[in-house]
Amino acid sequence: MIPNSGDFDNRRGGEDWNNRGGRNNYQNNRGGYRGGFNNRYQNDNSGGHQQQHTDTNDSIGNSRWVEREPKGDYHQHDNRSQNISGGGGGGQNVPPNITSFEDVQLTDIIRNNIALARYDKPTPVQKYAIPIIRNGRDLMACAQTGSGKTAAFLVPILNQMYEHGVSPPPQDNRPYNRRKQYPLGLVLAPTRELATQIFEEAKKFAYRSRMRPAVLYGGNNTTEQMRELDPTGERQTLMFSATFPKAIQELASDFLHNYIFLAVGRVGSTSENITQTILWVNEQDKRSYLLDLLSSIKESVEYSANSLTLIFVETKKGADALEEFLYQCNHPVTSIHGDRTQKEREEALRCFRSGDCPILVATAVAARGLDIPHVKHVINFDLPSDVEEYVHRIGRTGRMGNLGVATSFFNEKN
Repeated sequence: MIPNSGDFDNRRGGEDWNNRGGRNNYQNNRGGYRGGFNNRYQNDNSGGHQQQHTDTNDSIGNSRWVEREPKGDYHQHDNRSQNISGGGGGGQNVPPNITSFEDVQLTDIIRNNIALARYDKPTPVQKYAIPIIRNGRDLMACAQTGSGKTAAFLVPILNQMYEHGVSPPPQDNRPYNRRKQYPLGLVLAPTRELATQIFEEAKKFAYRSRMRPAVLYGGNNTTEQMRELDPTGERQTLMFSATFPKAIQELASDFLHNYIFLAVGRVGSTSENITQTILWVNEQDKRSYLLDLLSSIKESVEYSANSLTLIFVETKKGADALEEFLYQCNHPVTSIHGDRTQKEREEALRCFRSGDCPILVATAVAARGLDIPHVKHVINFDLPSDVEEYVHRIGRTGRMGNLGVATSFFNEKN
């Protein structure tokens, strides 16, 4: 987060794309930087029950607020079990949890933005994580996909920045000493798409403040950039994930101090809102089964005009081949993987979110953290090799209490 009163342009994807996510000749763009205030709230006069909203893009690429999926598919999970313990550093004196946002001291900016976001009450992970972070404790938090982990750390982090203000800049004796703005918080994400999504969420909670979120990804010499960073003072470190393998939990003791381990539900478990099916399908029959499955999805009672289907494959070449096959079978489809340029990846996600291409073929690049409304069905065309990857993949559906379906093809290769 960078404190500044300036504003940045939001980049638009190009318009000369076909309906398959774009394969035209764009200049290679492997890096990007975006920042700016979030000033794109839309008024919603529909009234009725308040529930959490999500950020998506309108027809010209701007962020806006949209409703979650129908209320009939929404279920609260306040009775989910929580496990809180001291970590390897001997974390003790765990702060008490909250039951509403009124139970914790927050600045007016954060309270107003929570109200604009229509977060009527905290999710289970937010109830425990927010007071822990507000008390300056290191934290390792494990909660199921779609449980509100992003807001669980953004709300207290930004609130702390609003409370304490900007620290004095470090002494700089170089000539032409211009006034600089220094980052106050750093969020690391495993993919560009997830980094962009967290950036969009940060803009919501930085709305009408002098704090400017920014996103940085890909393509630059990170070694040189790291050398230019100023030495840090006292640091608070937070880790959030739907899965925490044992090796990662052991590694945490190297850089977490006196930390607290928070587990909402069972560590590494899948959401109970996802109906999971595993089918034995011979390798040569997969495409035929997939076509039958896509047809049955359209005919199902749960299917609606805005329903989206996400298909996971193991390889980039496999993603291209399957996209081409489905396109030849007259399915509106696009694909995303690590060899695509940044513009292609952004345009593929835009087409998928908007429903222009309701089928997305993806590799593991889309498996972690992405929160796309109306994903009703996740299909593992290629079954992943480990349980953690499976949990993250199917977690793209059944998010925030909504219902979802996951189907996985299994054969002798697995």
